[in-house]
Amino acid sequence: MLRSGNLDLSFSGLKTAVLTLVQQHGGGRPSVSKPKRYCPRLQEAMVDVLVAKSLAALEQTGLRQLVVPVG
Repeated sequence: MLRSGNLDLSFSGLKTAVLTLVQQHGGGRPSVSKPKRYCPRLQEAMVDVLVAKSLAALEQTGLRQLVVPVG
């Protein structure tokens, strides 16, 4: 997503990518304990995309501030 050149934030392929990763590194269906290994990597990747796309949006619009509503 970081190399797409657009500001899209769709994570629609994420579920399949995570399932494939889990299966490649442990085979079969994900167990209850495996998410502990993958969640930090997944969260880091998502944050990287959100930060990069947000900064790109600010640069493209010329705005200096980004507001993220909570809740």
